Parts: sequence; C-alpha cells; structure tokens
Amino acid sequence: MKKSYIILWALLVLCITACRNKPQATTADGKESCNISFDTLRINRHFPLDTIDGNSPALQIEMELLVPGGNIAKDVAENMNACISYAAFESEGMKAAEAADSFVNSMKNEYLELRNDYINEKAVNPYAPWFNSYYKLNSCASKGYNDCICYVIDYEVYSGGAHPSSIISCVNMDRNTGKEIALQDIFADGTEEELTERLIQRLAKQHGVNSIEELQALDYLTLGDMYVTNNFILDKDSIIFLYNNYEIAPYYKGRSRIGFAYDELTDLFKTNRPINR
Repeated sequence: MKKSYIILWALLVLCITACRNKPQATTADGKESCNISFDTLRINRHFPLDTIDGNSPALQIEMELLVPGGNIAKDVAENMNACISYAAFESEGMKAAEAADSFVNSMKNEYLELRNDYINEKAVNPYAPWFNSYYKLNSCASKGYNDCICYVIDYEVYSGGAHPSSIISCVNMDRNTGKEIALQDIFADGTEEELTERLIQRLAKQHGVNSIEELQALDYLTLGDMYVTNNFILDKDSIIFLYNNYEIAPYYKGRSRIGFAYDELTDLFKTNRPINR
C-alpha cells in the first residue's frame, strides 16, 4: 500500500520534479555566520489526507534553511545557492529557496497520492495513524579551515515503520568564490586506496580493535566495504568524514565520524595544505 512512498522517503525523496508553487508561512531574517550573512528560510507546512476530518493523518514539513544573504556578491551567492540546493535537495539550476519550494511540492503531491488508500482503510480504522509522516530539516554554517564555510544540513524523515531516518549532509564552500571544495580539490590523484585504508585503521582505533574482522564483529563494514565519502567537514583543525546510518554500519550504531588532523594526511594532499589561498 505504501511501498512506493516508503521507498521514495528512504531515498530522502531526492528524485524531485520541478514545481513552482511557493510554500506558505515562509519568512527570512538575517543571521551572521562565519562572517558571511545568511538569511533563514523557514517553512512550516501541514498536509492532511482528509481536509474535513481534524484527526486525519498528515504530512508535516518543517525547515530552517540558511540561504545566502543580500550583502553577498552576486556571483558568490549564485555559487553558494548551487552548492546548497544540491546538498539539501539534489537540485540543479535553482536558487536554494526555489529548490526548497519544488521539494515541498513534490513531497506534498507524492503524499496526497495516498488519499484513496487512506479512505479505504479508514473504514476499518478511523485514524489509521501509520499514514502519518514528517520531514524536518535544519542547517548551520561555521568557519572551517582557512576560512572556508562548512555548511551542514541535518534531516529527520519519518514515513511509517519502526523508526525515523536521520541523515546529515555536508558541503564545504570557498568563502571568496562560493564554490564547493570537493575531495578532488584536496587529495592527489591515486590516493583513494591509501585514504580508504587509513579510514579503516582510524575506525578500528576508535573502537579499540585492530582489524576489519574485529570491526565486523562489532557490526561495522558488514553492509559493504569502506569507501571515501564525499560527506566531510573541513574543520579548523581536522577533516572529518561523516557516514550516515546504514552506510558502514546498521541503524542501531548511529552515524560514524572519522577524523584526522591535517598533518596526518599531508602526504595525500595535492599540496602541503588541504586548501591553498
């Protein structure tokens, strides 16, 4: 009954079609973060399956998304918008606010396709609470290494089932250009295998073991091999790789953070510093 809907949510509802209706109850206010002015885009939407019944199951969407403020140079703001839109919604060619609008409408339309199923089940269970869903998004920005902007998006998604999904997505931006700082901008070609090995070693050390086999006994790396994730933060003193639930461990293990001081990876960088200015 909810199969296609649950699959979509499990993928973070990131396969989005373009919609143009703007969310209601959306405001913006100025916020200073990492010496860059952001506005906060706030969205709070409620979509009941039955608009007449006050007890109807519903989809609740709440977002607080930092977007580039008006004092940022136009070209820098455009690049930042592109980074944020893709990191938050996997959208291209839209400003962050437009991508949020499209995302909300796509979620609403997909959810309301359950209306007939709900009406049919309502005859058996007047409330059918398993139809309730929610999506919550928060974001923050901080100054990272060499004044780059570390932008972090935190989601919580629930569409029925035993527990919600909690996901974190990060993008690092050059504060002077607004462009993304990607792995290939930092690490030299041909270093992925060595970096992967160091990630395994550091994960093992964090858990007091010495081998992949011992990690697997703790339920790490049983779902797949270790890999170098694009989800990382260029913090002031270290680079932190972030793995969400199910990426390198089952849900009950939670997220994994694997960090290295920059001088531990100097031999893998393109230059002797991760970001040159």
